Amino acid sequence: MDATSLTAQKVLNMNEPFYGNLYIRYSLKNANLLNSKNFFEPYAEPEISFRIKEDIDISKAPYSIDDIDLLLDGLVCSIEINDFRFAKPLPEIGARNVISTNGASEFWLRNEKIYNINDVNLNDLEVTLYIDNKIMDSGNTKNVLNNPLNAALWLINNLAKKGETLLKGQFISSGSCTKPSKIYSKNHIKADLNQLGGY
Repeated sequence: MDATSLTAQKVLNMNEPFYGNLYIRYSLKNANLLNSKNFFEPYAEPEISFRIKEDIDISKAPYSIDDIDLLLDGLVCSIEINDFRFAKPLPEIGARNVISTNGASEFWLRNEKIYNINDVNLNDLEVTLYIDNKIMDSGNTKNVLNNPLNAALWLINNLAKKGETLLKGQFISSGSCTKPSKIYSKNHIKADLNQLGGY
């Protein structure tokens, strides 16, 4: 998911998030190394991601926050790699062009450990992005539609309106908790998600 923060929505002149798909070949679990030659102008974003518990019954949508335990069975720490192929700044590129490139989403990395959603206060969890052991940006899960669970619900319900569902074991990457940070070859990237550890 993208544009789940008010800052990103203002930059793109939008009033809601948007989404795309990333398939297995564009994701890794516990990866330690990525080939920089596969990217053009990559940026890193630390995100909370949720695992779908069972195939979602869209006939029962819209779902609410009270249905979370029926829909999701855990969360993971993750980093999304966005890769921009435009020479102009985002406000000039416009939302339609960004959406047409799958929201610039190029790769998704996640930790192996799955956390219980009810054990974590996602209303206020500090998140820090490090590059080469230097803080690049600090943020909070509340930057993601006030709580990343709201982003997951938005996606589930909007897909249901289109007659589409999410399947058991799939993940929702809920959007960045910080500003995107540009990364370069040989950079060491770390996302610190406070009590969740990091990636």
